[in-house]
Amino acid sequence: MRTKPTFSPFRSVYLSVAATAAFVLACAVEKPESPDHASQLQPNVVQKPAVGSTQAIKPNDNMTYFEFQVNRLASPRETPHLEYPPAMRGSGISGEVVAQFVVKNTGQVEMSTFKVEKSTGPEFTAVVKGALETLRFDPAVIRGKSVNQLVEWAFQFTPPSA
Repeated sequence: MRTKPTFSPFRSVYLSVAATAAFVLACAVEKPESPDHASQLQPNVVQKPAVGSTQAIKPNDNMTYFEFQVNRLASPRETPHLEYPPAMRGSGISGEVVAQFVVKNTGQVEMSTFKVEKSTGPEFTAVVKGALETLRFDPAVIRGKSVNQLVEWAFQFTPPSA
């Protein structure tokens, strides 16, 4: 003879909560990207060389290089003058913008690559973007040749003293 299995109410609630938690966790995890897909998203970015030195890199005008891949980093020819946003003057708030952009081998910022990693507010971002449009750099260099470089730069704003 067989007995019919029974579930206690506690066990039913426990299994329901566990199943819901597993579902929520599965939804929260980001989908992994294959290396092939990531390289298709940014085909002009050079991956880290296996040797770990710039001697293995052959400079190319169409490529964009990271800091660790160049012999000399791209550097601004002058210190950018960032004016505290007029709309924020009465607030007394300090600001910070962390921006990422490509400095071309000509020393100009390629504004289509401008990306904000972190910003205290859109007013500060607008000031940084305006300054970068006119700012000129000494381009990055690999083995004596000017190349494009991806730059990440933090800009600080302090409120003007009254």
